[in-house]
Amino acid sequence: LWDLPDQPIDMAVGFSNADAGACVARHFMERGRQSVGFIGANEPRSLARLNGLQVAWTAGRQVAPAVELIAPGQPLEAGAAAIERLVARVPQLDAVFCSNDTLAAGALLACRHHGWSVPARLAVAGFSDMPVARACTPALTTVRVEPRLLGEHAARLLLARLQDQALAPAEGRVDLGFELIVRAST
Repeated sequence: LWDLPDQPIDMAVGFSNADAGACVARHFMERGRQSVGFIGANEPRSLARLNGLQVAWTAGRQVAPAVELIAPGQPLEAGAAAIERLVARVPQLDAVFCSNDTLAAGALLACRHHGWSVPARLAVAGFSDMPVARACTPALTTVRVEPRLLGEHAARLLLARLQDQALAPAEGRVDLGFELIVRAST
C-alpha cells in the first residue's frame, strides 16, 4: 500500500511517491522559488518523494535541494526543529516540501515563531491532506491521497486472492494517483 513498486511481490495499491515529489517541485518552480528544501523521514516512501523532488528540481538547475532527514514517526516539533536547521544551513531557502502534514505544520509553527512570512519568505508544502492541513495558518498546500480508497481497493484484491480468483497482472497493480491541493502556504 501507499506505493507502486516496479516489481511488487504480488499486489500493489497506491501511487507514485516520486511523481508526487516531482509535482511539488514543479509547483514551487511555477511560483518562482529558487532554493528548495526537503524535510522527511529516512524511510522508503519519504525517500521516493525526495527523489522525485530532486530529479524535477535539478532538471536545468545547478542547485540541488537541501535535505533534512529525520527518524520515522517524529512529532510536530521535529518539523519545527528541521526547518530551523535548514534555514541556518541555507539562509536563502525559500521553499520546503515536508514528507507529511505533521512535519509541515511544525515547520509553519517555527516560521511564525521566527517571523518568517509564509509564503512570502518561505513556501511550505506537506503530504497527505490531513485535517491539520486545513486548520493551519496559513492553510497548508499538500498532496492529497485517498487512504480509504487505498484500503478498499487493497481489501478487494486480497479477498479475490483468498478466494483463488485469478488476477491479470494489471489488475494487481492499482494506481490511484494523487492531487496537489494548493492553499495559502505556497
